[in-house]
Amino acid sequence: MTGAVFDILVEVFQEMLVERKLIARDLATAAYAVPDTPEEAENIQARFDAVYAGNEDAFKAALLDARDFIGARLATTWEEISADNLHFADVAAKFLTIDRRITGARYQNIIRDCFLWRCIGYGFVGKGA
Repeated sequence: MTGAVFDILVEVFQEMLVERKLIARDLATAAYAVPDTPEEAENIQARFDAVYAGNEDAFKAALLDARDFIGARLATTWEEISADNLHFADVAAKFLTIDRRITGARYQNIIRDCFLWRCIGYGFVGKGA
């Protein structure tokens, strides 16, 4: 669960960077994939370094917004979910419900993909989550 929430934070942050035109979509796509070689990883890092330079405050603002995005959903999820017979899949479902309520599903695909990548969700219960 912790890994999925961290993944959501990172992916929402990156999407906010794209939306704010701080990084290009192709850089976000490249960063999402696992590089095949150390050279590819270094290239992606160099591209991030280049766009970060001079935009530090804007990157920080996006990160703080992504943090607040996660915090609001987690806090509301914990307030609204029952601790009785709690399963990770229930937390994921509630988190998605809260997001739809707050933003009208703006980042639903990102959230769903991050939970499913960690095998958290209905259909994955008992498979390592």
